[in-house]
Amino acid sequence: MNKWQTEWVQNTGTGGWIRRLIPDVRPWVSRSFGTMNYHITQFLTGHGCFGEYLWRFKKRDVSECHDCLDPTDSTEHAFFECDWWWRQRR
Repeated sequence: MNKWQTEWVQNTGTGGWIRRLIPDVRPWVSRSFGTMNYHITQFLTGHGCFGEYLWRFKKRDVSECHDCLDPTDSTEHAFFECDWWWRQRR
């Protein structure tokens, strides 16, 4: 587990978003609550129904948020900023 944590912290490539959410893998792996599902996986990886992701793969013409019309609909936008998600953030 310590080796995994060291590699997790030292990796500066992709995955910066998930490392912001889970800076230490040990409590995440040993947690006794919550289960992974389709929606949580999309959110943690950023690979899902987010305008920025869909725009990058030419599935949408714009990357804006369809809920609040912010120019960039990303996982970070949904987590920290979007008014539509305020209840889930509470």
